[in-house]
Amino acid sequence: ESPQWVGDYITYYYHDIYVKDGIAYAAAIHGDGVDILDVSNPSNVQLLANFNYEGSGAHNCWTTENGNYVIVGDEIGDGNWIRIFDIQDLDNISMVAEYIVDPESVVHNAYVDGNLLYVAHYTEGVRIVDLSNPESPVEIAYYDTYLPNEYGYEGCWSVFPYFESGKIIASDLQSGLFVLEHQQSVNIEKPNVPAGFNLKQNYPNPFNPTTRINYTIALESFVNLTVFDVSGKFVKTLVNTQQANGIHSVQWDGTNALDKKMPSGNYFIKIETGEFTHSRKIILLK
Repeated sequence: ESPQWVGDYITYYYHDIYVKDGIAYAAAIHGDGVDILDVSNPSNVQLLANFNYEGSGAHNCWTTENGNYVIVGDEIGDGNWIRIFDIQDLDNISMVAEYIVDPESVVHNAYVDGNLLYVAHYTEGVRIVDLSNPESPVEIAYYDTYLPNEYGYEGCWSVFPYFESGKIIASDLQSGLFVLEHQQSVNIEKPNVPAGFNLKQNYPNPFNPTTRINYTIALESFVNLTVFDVSGKFVKTLVNTQQANGIHSVQWDGTNALDKKMPSGNYFIKIETGEFTHSRKIILLK
């Protein structure tokens, strides 16, 4: 039987749409962010929410299995990596994490199966990310389908992780089709984070000249928040004081303890309280 036209929704250009349980997540690649639409009645599509971020070029959307988070891959905007948004409150959608393989590389398509995110990442091949905690994504495996040491719109274009056999197929624009197997370790080590404590990914990341770091402490605690370089050398202390429980925020301007500008590169922020220790990688660009 031929398809029958039942309705439409006229708006700006959508590059990609994912539909789950009557809700559509539409990537408006030319700077218009992501629309969330009720498509349960195709003849009367309703806009539920729109969210955006600075310099957006949203190419592909997917959700976690419970629908609480949207994963957005940016292909042509200012920062071509994965961003994760908490959409549990459609009136207060917020970015909670970023997944960056290399700030110079470009992400393409991403898909969720269970607690795993499968990413076709052009020159960076196939990446598999644990989303057990969507606010703290952890890469657990990768396969490089594209061996040249280059960036751009070449390499792994898409990945399909939904076969009953568990096999994964990946298509590479230059190298062809790959059939992969991934056996997840049963002992993936995850941070033991006490309830109510959290160090969020800085934003923006990468950054220049400043970035903001948000964190939550469940109990009144003495808090130390410090920046280190990739060799573990001390750079600067941002917080070193007693603080009340709740949400806190601090900025880093890319300087060291002598207020001298640090060079571009990877750094780490580390928070320590009596109950909680956690680190995150941050990227300073000039």
